[in-house]
Parts: sequence; C-alpha cells; structure tokens
Amino acid sequence: MDQIQIDILGNLKFFLPQLSILGICLVYWIKLKTIDGFFLSLGSGLSFLVLIYHLFIKSVLWLQVEDLHNHYQLDGILSVASFFSSMAFVIGFLILVMKQLKKSKTHLENKIEHIE
Repeated sequence: MDQIQIDILGNLKFFLPQLSILGICLVYWIKLKTIDGFFLSLGSGLSFLVLIYHLFIKSVLWLQVEDLHNHYQLDGILSVASFFSSMAFVIGFLILVMKQLKKSKTHLENKIEHIE
C-alpha cells in the first residue's frame, strides 16, 4: 500500500464523525425547517467539504503540481470558508440553545402556576 492510501485510511477517523454531524443537522433541518437547522446544516456542510479537500484531494494535488503558490492560495480560501462554516454552526447552535432555554423557562413558569 502506498503512502496516499495509508493517509486516506488513517484520516477516516476524522471523516466519519463529521459525516455523522452533517447527517444529524440535515435531518433536523428537513424535519423542522427552522433557521437554526439551516445554520447548523450550512456550517456542518461547509466544514465537511473543507474536510474532504484536506483529507482526500490535497494530498493528491500536492504530489502532482509543482506550483505551490496556487496551493497556498487555495488553502487561504479554504481557511476563510472554514471560518465562515464554524460561525454558521455557532449561530445555529446559539439559536437552538436560546430557543430551548425559552421553552424550558415557559414550561417551568407553567408548573409554578399550577402549584400556586
């Protein structure tokens, strides 16, 4: 087995969890059609695409092309995409947490009213 195949097999430990997160976010968004689901799916989807590049495409490209300037430009673009994907996921997660806290507070207030 050559080095590229070993690298790809070794990197599956990063690929499978990210794929699981993307799947869960997509199911959440499709079922509930909420803005938090959209941001969670957008963030995890972009992160997944960046991860695919880093795990599978980058190692092959670095061996085939000698012009490193293009690789560094692409890495810079992907770093910006990675930042925005993280921010989208954080925004979606924050909206989800705030929504759940609001529901929890309302539920707690209703229980207190029934006690009095």
